[in-house]
Amino acid sequence: MLIRTAEDWNLLGKGMIVFCGLFILIALIFAGLALAFVKSSQSASGEIVAFVKNSDQKHNSTTFAPVFVFQDANGVSHKIYSSTFSYPPMGSVGDKINILYNPSNPKSAKEDSFFSLWGFPVISGVLSFIWLMISLSIVLASERLIRRKASGTGALSGLKQ
Repeated sequence: MLIRTAEDWNLLGKGMIVFCGLFILIALIFAGLALAFVKSSQSASGEIVAFVKNSDQKHNSTTFAPVFVFQDANGVSHKIYSSTFSYPPMGSVGDKINILYNPSNPKSAKEDSFFSLWGFPVISGVLSFIWLMISLSIVLASERLIRRKASGTGALSGLKQ
């Protein structure tokens, strides 16, 4: 589909606004889940015991996620495979790290770091907000062109009326 008229741009912009709104809602839901996790969790000290290596042959890159162990408040030891991959690795084997865990589900433990807890909601929320501003600009500019066309005062050159 070619976008040739101000009406086409207006429709595209409105569709993008809906799409961005959904992604902002998803980001807010994940932020709420992260906040609930932080509020219901206890802190513990953990130790990195290994790294899981993830090789991407297509992009010729390698990232690492820590495997850590910690003891909960009852003295039970837990081994956790992090879902946060990075390059370079976030430490070395033997390094101590702060852990947050839910006492009723210690296997859901996470590293107490900004990116592990808030990375997805912040990145997706910020990117969605930027696209929302672009979409609003498209809608406002196209509506201005549509009004000019309706009043007969012309429009910017290069766009079909």
